[in-house]
Amino acid sequence: MERFFPLIVVIFFMLNGASASEYFVFDFDAAGIDENAVRTAEALLRDYIADSETTTVVSAVEDSFYRCYSEDCAVPYGRAVGADRVVLVSLGELGENIVVRYRVFDTSTRELILSDRMTAESLEDLDPVMKRVAESVISGRPAEKVVTKEAVTKHEAREPTRRKNFYTYGGKIGYMFPFGKSFGNAKRLVCFDAVGLYEMQHFFVEAHSGYRVNIDADEGEFAYDFPVEFSLIYAFRTGDFSPFVVAGLGMHWISYETAEDTIFSVYDSDTSYWIDYEPKLDDGPSITVGGGIVAFQTYDFRLILDARFTAVFADRTHTSATISVGVTHRKKEGGGICCGLW
Repeated sequence: MERFFPLIVVIFFMLNGASASEYFVFDFDAAGIDENAVRTAEALLRDYIADSETTTVVSAVEDSFYRCYSEDCAVPYGRAVGADRVVLVSLGELGENIVVRYRVFDTSTRELILSDRMTAESLEDLDPVMKRVAESVISGRPAEKVVTKEAVTKHEAREPTRRKNFYTYGGKIGYMFPFGKSFGNAKRLVCFDAVGLYEMQHFFVEAHSGYRVNIDADEGEFAYDFPVEFSLIYAFRTGDFSPFVVAGLGMHWISYETAEDTIFSVYDSDTSYWIDYEPKLDDGPSITVGGGIVAFQTYDFRLILDARFTAVFADRTHTSATISVGVTHRKKEGGGICCGLW
């Protein structure tokens, strides 16, 4: 076995060398950018590709053939000099940034293996960009998939710019109509709600809580409901007036009493008694669906008219329909409502 070990090593290196891919990197298409910086970036890219154990970089026979900016001339020349793949790179200014676009073609099939772009914030940033481009070219994966700690660009390290939300808050009033024996047979509850809306183009995220009570209840029909709900609203239009649909989840805390739940207390054993009502406490998760109209979307306030169906899954399932109208106003910088809850 020892006699064959040197032969095995030689065969291994021969196979390893045979598997190396040969690349030809054309001069960059970079009009308007400092020529010395462009030449340096070209050299860096060729060096980074050549540094890999699985790749080699082919040199041009004539300097003029380094200048090719399209597939039509790149692929035939790459095939002529024995390259397996050719690399075309262009640099373009975008404000203070430099956009690096690159493509890799297979010379035998003319297949576009890779097309991607990166952004450098300055000429100095071209060094890590070229390192990433080289790793992307060798692996055949986009640049974002081959990021390393040593090759993070300044552009990538910046905090991404995000769209700011439009926030309004306010209140709604309305009526809630229980179904069946929900809420202790109450016929109608008055609703007082506090509302906060985070708005996007078509979607609203709504947070609201409130107090619902049947203030005109007969004896034995008292009920109240304290909800906390979070809903997603979809407005069909972005103009001043738009219909919308809404769905949400939340929690409800309910208390009610009915004439069926009574305590008879004797006042006089012969003639008199009085009646006490024992309140019931209930709580549970809820789901809400509904729709309505939102008005004045192009202003800094909203007028909302909606109707919703709610089911609360407590010891007893409570179902109801709610009709309400409300107004919300844009939140001022540093402002808040309800002890900072929104």
